[in-house]
Amino acid sequence: MKIAHLTSVHGPFDTRIFQKQCRSLARAGYDTHLVVVHDADQTIDGVQLNAIVRSSSNRLSRMLGTVRQVYQRALRLDADIYHLHDPELIPVGLALKRRNKIVIFDSHEDYPADIMSKPWIPLAMRKYVARTFAALERYALPKFDAVVTVHQQIAERLVKIQPSTVIVHNFPIIDESYVAAETHIPKFVWLGLLSPIRGCVQIDAALKMTEGAVLDVIGPISKFEPDPDKVNLLGSFPQRQAMEIASNYLAGLVTYLPEPNHIDALPNKLFEYMSLGLPVIASDFPKWRKIVEGAGCGLLVDPNSPESIAGAMRWLLDNPDKAAEMGRLGRMAVLEKYSWASEEKVLLNLYAELGK
Repeated sequence: MKIAHLTSVHGPFDTRIFQKQCRSLARAGYDTHLVVVHDADQTIDGVQLNAIVRSSSNRLSRMLGTVRQVYQRALRLDADIYHLHDPELIPVGLALKRRNKIVIFDSHEDYPADIMSKPWIPLAMRKYVARTFAALERYALPKFDAVVTVHQQIAERLVKIQPSTVIVHNFPIIDESYVAAETHIPKFVWLGLLSPIRGCVQIDAALKMTEGAVLDVIGPISKFEPDPDKVNLLGSFPQRQAMEIASNYLAGLVTYLPEPNHIDALPNKLFEYMSLGLPVIASDFPKWRKIVEGAGCGLLVDPNSPESIAGAMRWLLDNPDKAAEMGRLGRMAVLEKYSWASEEKVLLNLYAELGK
C-alpha cells in the first residue's frame, strides 16, 4: 500500500512527521512517501522524500503557491492513503476525497485556540479567524476518513466532529542503549525554538538574577535578543545530535507561557528531557504537574515569574545530586509510560483499519 504524508510548513526531518510516523510506517512495510519542502528527492530510512520548492517566505504566497505544489505532487504519487499535517492543507484533503482517496488529518495543535495567540494576526481579528477555522473543521473533518491528534483535550473536541479520532502522543523515541552521563555541566538547556510566547523574556530575567546560571539554546531564538553573557545560542542540529548534546546538562527548561494552546499541550521537549535523564523546570500547568510530580522528575514554576524560575535554577545548582536523582526518575517514567513505542502501535492500527 502506498501512503503519502503531506506538509507545506514543516521541515523534511520533522520529529513527529518524519522521525516518528513516516519511519515507523516504512518499517512496517508501507510504501511511504513524504511530500515536503526540500532540496531534492531522496530516500532515507525507507521514506521517499518528494521535494517541492517553497514558493516564498511570505505567508500568503506559501499558503497558495506551496500548497498548490503539494497538491500537484500528491496527485502524481497516486497514493492509497494521504496524511495531512497542516491546516492549510485541508482544501487539498477535500480535493483528494473527491478522487475517492483515503485522507487523514493530523491536528498537531488545538488550532482555534492557537490562532488566539498568533502575533501576526491582528488582535481584533483573532476571534473571527478562530471561529472561521472552527467552522472549516466542522465542514471538512467529517468528510475525511480519520483524524489524528496529540492529546486528550483536542481529541474530546474533535471526536464530536469526526468520530474516527485517535490520539498519537508526541512521546519520544527511546534509545535503549542510552547511558546517563556521570557528570553534568552546571548549565541549563533549552531544546528547540525559544520565543516570547515560550517565555524567553522571563527566562532571560531569571538568569540575570541567578548567580552562576547559564542557558544554552539548541535551536533558534525568535524576536528576542538575550543577554549574551547568560545565553549561548548553539544553533540547530539534527535530532539525534541535538539530543546527544542536551544530555550533558544539569536540567532542561520548558517554561511556556499560559497561552490557550499551551496549557493542555504535551510538548516534545518535556519528554525529551525526561528521556535523557535530565530534571525539568516546567510551567505549573495542571496536566504538566501531574506528569512532573507523578514522576518526581523536576520543579514546577510560574512561567510568568522570573523570580519563580530563578528559585528553581538556584535549587538545582545547589543540589546537583538531588537533580541527578530527579533525572533518573524521569528517565524511568518515560521508559515505563511515555515512549513512542506505545504510540506507534496506535498509528499502525489506524492504518491497518483504513487499509482493509
